[in-house]
Amino acid sequence: MTIRKYTIKCPICDKNFLSATVSSCFVFGQTTDLARVGLAFSYPEVHSCQHCKYVYIDENLDIDKIKVQKLLMTDAYQELYEKYSDTDKDSFNQFKIIYEIYRSLEIDIYAQHSILLYSYYKDNSLKNFKYLIDEIEKDLTLYKEHLLNCYPIDFYRGEYYRRIGEFNKAQEIFEKIIKEYKEEKYLKIANFQLQLIAQKDTECRTIE
Repeated sequence: MTIRKYTIKCPICDKNFLSATVSSCFVFGQTTDLARVGLAFSYPEVHSCQHCKYVYIDENLDIDKIKVQKLLMTDAYQELYEKYSDTDKDSFNQFKIIYEIYRSLEIDIYAQHSILLYSYYKDNSLKNFKYLIDEIEKDLTLYKEHLLNCYPIDFYRGEYYRRIGEFNKAQEIFEKIIKEYKEEKYLKIANFQLQLIAQKDTECRTIE
């Protein structure tokens, strides 16, 4: 993996700051939670302005700039930034900051869920995974014809329930996937998950 540093302009305060990008990486496979295996991230690059403390992944996001500026000035945001933006802290996870920005500005719910998925991938915490699944299951009809990060939502739900040991529920989900989908890559994942369920395996595994 090669990382290159460069200067960009903040879309909120218009000041320049130093950021970084991954210019080369390798993907060798995939895990059961649909993250990448190899020298590559399973989440987009994050930019964090050192001047106004705006944290973002998309400088072209359609937002109310005035509302964002007001949000950045609140004590709640400052505390959030302090807790999750410091790379030297164990709590470091900038997606938690972005999620609060999206939630406060009422950004598209699918975008919010994507940020929660990236937050889980960032620190691989089942607590974060649970929060994502809980939010999704508030209204599963939202995902009747919508994918999360290119996969049907049941793949994430089945993985979560297997990981917490709810094997019967996970089995029902993956058996449903096999009945509903014909895509080879979907069937490969679902059948592998059923093997893990039969073994009472609660670990995140590399798909074989």
